[in-house]
Amino acid sequence: MTWHITIPLEIPSQNATGKGRTWRARAAATKKLRTAWHYHGIVAMGRACIMKATSPRALHIIAYRTRRCADIANLIGGAKACVDGLVDAGLLVDDRDTMAAITYEQHAAGKSPTKKPCTIITVTE
Repeated sequence: MTWHITIPLEIPSQNATGKGRTWRARAAATKKLRTAWHYHGIVAMGRACIMKATSPRALHIIAYRTRRCADIANLIGGAKACVDGLVDAGLLVDDRDTMAAITYEQHAAGKSPTKKPCTIITVTE
């Protein structure tokens, strides 16, 4: 099975959420992305649509950004909170390589289905 979750938030680069900011500022930014999938994805689709994970799953994360595209390491670091939120909710067993095959992609916001910055997560059983 495959599920698509669209979050109307732009994934920040790891540099934007990393060192140099206070703990409180980092925690607020992380929490917003970590819980965003719930409010914009699962609630809109209905909670029963995606079952809790009991085996490995594949994720494909597409970031549509207004800012210039980040290098892949910064994109992955910025998406960590989102992946952790999926683990918290049980949609992934864990984010270890043996339990989640995660791929990343990024494009300009104008190429998104909504023509605005957003993040699309595809979860495949």
